[in-house]
Amino acid sequence: MSNSNLITQKNRYDKDGECLQSGLGAEQIFEQIALSKNLEVKTAKRRENIQKHIDKHLIEENGQGWSVDIKARKKASRSDSEAQDEWIWVEFQNVRGNAGWLYGEADHIAFETQDDFIIVNRKSLVDYVEGVVDMGKPVRKSFLAKYKTYRRANRNDLLTMVELSEIKKNCDHFVWEK
Repeated sequence: MSNSNLITQKNRYDKDGECLQSGLGAEQIFEQIALSKNLEVKTAKRRENIQKHIDKHLIEENGQGWSVDIKARKKASRSDSEAQDEWIWVEFQNVRGNAGWLYGEADHIAFETQDDFIIVNRKSLVDYVEGVVDMGKPVRKSFLAKYKTYRRANRNDLLTMVELSEIKKNCDHFVWEK
C-alpha cells in the first residue's frame, strides 16, 4: 500500500486518519535527518513493522546498523487541540492485546518533539518504565494514566503516560535536531 493510500486510510481505531498521517510525517522527517547524517535508511517490511515494531533500519558508514520505531508527537488527550511534548504515551500492549511497541524488537524508540527527535535506547526505556509505573489495576480515565496503566474502553491495549523530561534523565538517549 502506498504512503498516499495509507495517509487516507481510516480504521476503527483511528477514525479520522489523524494518527496515521502524523506518524507517516514523523517518519519522513526522521528519514530526512538520518540521510543528512550520511546514514543509509531502509524502511522495514510491513510484517516487521507490525510484529516487531520497527519502522526503519539505519546503517552507518562503517556498516554498523540499528533499528528504530518512530513515534510522532501526540496529544495528552484526544480532546486536546494540539500535540504536546511533556508526556509520552507508552504502549505495553497493543489494541489486539499483543506486546506493544515497548516490548518490540527495535533497538531505539525515536520520540518526535516540536524541535527534535529524542532517540532512546528501548531496553533502557523498558527498565525505567517498569520501575516507575504502577502496574496495578488500570485507571478508567486517560487523564489519570500518568505513571499508572490505562486501558481504553472495549480495547485490549494497555498504556501509560511518562514525562519526557524523566525519560531523558533516566534512559540512554541522544538527540537529533530537526
